[in-house]
Amino acid sequence: MMVSMKKHVILLFAVSNIVFAQTPPKPPSDAEQRQKIIGSWHRVGQVGASKTAPGLGIDSTYTFALGGTFQKKIKVVVNKQEKQTTTMGTWQIQDNVLITTITNFPPERKIRPEAATSRQTIVKLTPAELSLQSKSEAPDEFKRIK
Repeated sequence: MMVSMKKHVILLFAVSNIVFAQTPPKPPSDAEQRQKIIGSWHRVGQVGASKTAPGLGIDSTYTFALGGTFQKKIKVVVNKQEKQTTTMGTWQIQDNVLITTITNFPPERKIRPEAATSRQTIVKLTPAELSLQSKSEAPDEFKRIK
């Protein structure tokens, strides 16, 4: 009888491990993510500075406001000359995707209307870190600064 009980306990333990291991954690709701993303985020690491463009660097900071607007400050360094620009627009989160639409275009930038909207999957959103993934690119990593 003792052997039979041990078998049942082992079987129950194995089945519960399989059931719990296969249940993925439920992602936060869009409403929860909208609250968490409010604030300023600085992109981790500079973009650029490769072998083909050694004097290039791009630094960016997003600020997401409660009313669904954003501001993106971009600093571009080319051969030690710095240029800053700011774009603004609207943002929303739908089905774990951050959708941003630029509503002002700096005069020096020629952007097609269809390129004004971008969609990035939210890979990670904690009080201190944000990770966004475009379709075929590596994730963009951000740290909260405010």
